[in-house]
Amino acid sequence: MSQTVPVDVMSGAYWEYVASAMVEGLGKILEDSQTPAAAISRRVYVDAHRFFDLALEAAGDTLPKNPSASIANYILAANAANVRVRSTADRDTLRTRLVEYAGLVDILAQGNRPQAIDTLTGLRDFFREVQHDAEAEAYRMLATNEAQTISFRVR
Repeated sequence: MSQTVPVDVMSGAYWEYVASAMVEGLGKILEDSQTPAAAISRRVYVDAHRFFDLALEAAGDTLPKNPSASIANYILAANAANVRVRSTADRDTLRTRLVEYAGLVDILAQGNRPQAIDTLTGLRDFFREVQHDAEAEAYRMLATNEAQTISFRVR
């Protein structure tokens, strides 16, 4: 049985705001200018965790609850993590990284700051890539829609 999620969740563009807020907030946390609770809103933490939940469903060995959304997020996560999944070892590497990042989001959501700066930097870089891919997809959707509108007007 599939789980109902917004149709846009299958689009990378859906995650643009979440990724942008995470990049900005993680930057503030890394600069020590704000606490995790002040730098990133609770809703963004919830949505970031949802992103990882969906991607990890596709990384598992069972059928995801929402295959389309899970696979779309898995592909987005693989691109952002710069992991080309061509083997079981690659798949395990990506799954391990996604579990690590999801755990890190949970730690931050509880208002705690992880000890290792490189893990925060890695998470920020990951969401920077998600943001980049999401913005590119949003632009492609806009440009395609604009091109169809222009074609329609010319006829």
